[in-house]
Amino acid sequence: MNAFVLSTIGTDLGPVDCQSAICSAISPRNLTWGHRLADQDFGEQLPDQCPPDGIGDEALGPVFRLVPTSDPDETCFSSKLALAETPPPGYKGTACEWASCSLNRSVDALLKIRGLVMRNPFVARLEIPAAKGKHDAGKAHINFWKYKGFDLSSAVVETWEHGK
Repeated sequence: MNAFVLSTIGTDLGPVDCQSAICSAISPRNLTWGHRLADQDFGEQLPDQCPPDGIGDEALGPVFRLVPTSDPDETCFSSKLALAETPPPGYKGTACEWASCSLNRSVDALLKIRGLVMRNPFVARLEIPAAKGKHDAGKAHINFWKYKGFDLSSAVVETWEHGK
């Protein structure tokens, strides 16, 4: 017996036994099948099983990111995957983390990442409203997967030159 998440446009019907009568009763043109319904709802292409289950989309802030300009645009908040960069040899993170926008709760922690500091002379402080993306906000480093239509640069409250 296969169970899938079944959703008609605007209505989530929850887990459904695919052998039940409901599967044949609904037109295939107005339903979505799959493990995760919302792949198309994220602003970037994500690997399978990404973002991980059990993370939230509550408001987030203040959080910080090193950026190359005092007036950052959306590309300053793109994931390494979206920028077509490949993980360096010895990368210990996951493909899902590579597909996220890295944020941090501490400016001091960011300024210890030498390569980032050299390429990005500015710090951006962000206040991200609720329901703008998924994040694993339980630690100092935060992986953020934005929802489609949300421009992270719109959450920038201020930027300053870090002077390192």
